[in-house]
Amino acid sequence: MKDQRRTQSTRQPRSETPRPAVEPWPSGEQVTPQAESGVLESPALARPTVQPLRQEAIQRLQRDHGNAHAQRVVAGWNAKSTQNRTAAIQRDDNDMAATAASDAAAQPKAADGPLDLAVSLSQAAPIAVPPEDVPGYGPGDYPTRDDPNVAMAKHLDSAVVQRDGPKPGVDVQAQYPWSLQMSFVYRDLNMAAFRKLDFGHEPTVQFAIDPSGKLSTQVAMGLVNLHWIPPWKAEIEAQIQPFANFTLLPKLASAYGGTVQAEQHILPWVGLTISANGTWTLPQSGNPGTFKVDGNAGVVLHLEKLFK
Repeated sequence: MKDQRRTQSTRQPRSETPRPAVEPWPSGEQVTPQAESGVLESPALARPTVQPLRQEAIQRLQRDHGNAHAQRVVAGWNAKSTQNRTAAIQRDDNDMAATAASDAAAQPKAADGPLDLAVSLSQAAPIAVPPEDVPGYGPGDYPTRDDPNVAMAKHLDSAVVQRDGPKPGVDVQAQYPWSLQMSFVYRDLNMAAFRKLDFGHEPTVQFAIDPSGKLSTQVAMGLVNLHWIPPWKAEIEAQIQPFANFTLLPKLASAYGGTVQAEQHILPWVGLTISANGTWTLPQSGNPGTFKVDGNAGVVLHLEKLFK
């Protein structure tokens, strides 16, 4: 019985009907699946263009050929497709023209005529820098705040010397042997200058009084004046100065001579001086003329720089 039932239940092989090579799209287009290339192409189009796989075609491939075949077809299409895979709105020519017209109408119209590009610019103001912030600042650097177009008299280590413009000045000096002097100076006036040398330097009229009550006046001018910056960066000026001295009190007298003087600048308005003098006093009232050599040292204040 078992063998008979097996014989009777033996199934007959199912006859498979051939599938059409061309199947219709829902829209009526004829599309041929290309299994080898994995691309669905539409023969109804005039030019060979790779079309995106529709959902119906993918489902038909899954139903007829299985998931593995459908995945291969989709993978091949993804590898060859150059189109944007994101959703896009397709418009015909009329829609594109209307969109361009509306975009152009939304843009602001350009103004007719030349553009007014005149812009008022503020003038650059100088930046004030304190002298102590200038590299290498020290005694001998004289800021000229009254004239911003004149460089301060910073005497450089090089052979070039920066000089201020000529201007009047007043010096007060105390010397030993004791005397008190006031001088009216034409500051920074030079008849000629070359590198670190000044010629015809700072003409001076001086009044002096000593403890004995002697009052005198003196006229002098630097024949040669040398600027020198020592290693301690405080300027030293040395000069040879001829002079003419006239005693006013207690009795009139005149003398002529020369001075070799050096001044060490401590601050722009104060300096230390040392000098050696040679003086010839003319004969007077039967007294013969005399020649005397002496020296003195003192402190000098440049008042116009002190009260700036």
